[in-house]
Amino acid sequence: RIDLSRAEGVLSMIEARSMAAHRSAVALLVGGLDERIGRLRDSLDDLRALCESSLDFDADDTIDIPAEEIQVSLDGLEVALAEACSWEAARGLEAGAPRVVLVGAPNAGKSALFNALGSGDQVAIVSDHPGTTRDRLVRGWRPGAAELELADIAGVEVGSSEPDRKAQHVGGAARASADHLLWVVDSRRRDDDELEVERSRLPLGVSRTLVWAQLDRGEARLVPPAFLQGEDWVALSSLSGKGLG
Repeated sequence: RIDLSRAEGVLSMIEARSMAAHRSAVALLVGGLDERIGRLRDSLDDLRALCESSLDFDADDTIDIPAEEIQVSLDGLEVALAEACSWEAARGLEAGAPRVVLVGAPNAGKSALFNALGSGDQVAIVSDHPGTTRDRLVRGWRPGAAELELADIAGVEVGSSEPDRKAQHVGGAARASADHLLWVVDSRRRDDDELEVERSRLPLGVSRTLVWAQLDRGEARLVPPAFLQGEDWVALSSLSGKGLG
């Protein structure tokens, strides 16, 4: 029988892909977070008891606890809580690389970009046939000194088959849990209304960069339409390498 934080540590240990992630899992397994929360819980229970007991006595009674003394204890608890939050935040940063997820409509150019940002090898299948990517593909990505996790998922669409529906479920979870989104849009598109709908379906609260892709194709617009230029954006061609840097 283990508490929830240690159970999370077991899962983190199984999924660890680096020494940093392994250290983070060990920190949970040995009860670092549980011990901090336990001490805070006990202190809050004691403080609540003092508050409730002081309701039964006047300020002149010797048993009464002055409000100032309770405030001092509360201030100390606030400091301890901030330290616990800082410990957990630092552990979370150590647990793994930030996750960048490629999103967009089918055939937007996500798979070609996924390959280009890696070693250039064709890890993801690139095809003009929509819906080629169903499984989530993940690889390490090192832009400069940074270490990130790059994921390519199924394009945003309403699938009719069971594999399509499962791919959309996995993709939705990946989009919502991302640290950053690369929203890939085919620069040949002219359906601005549908583009606005696609943007509205992106998860709120997740930062993103608009990737105006496939500049090497005929009929490509060199820059996004005006209503998208408020986004952080970059225009590129994954095949020629233009704008990729």
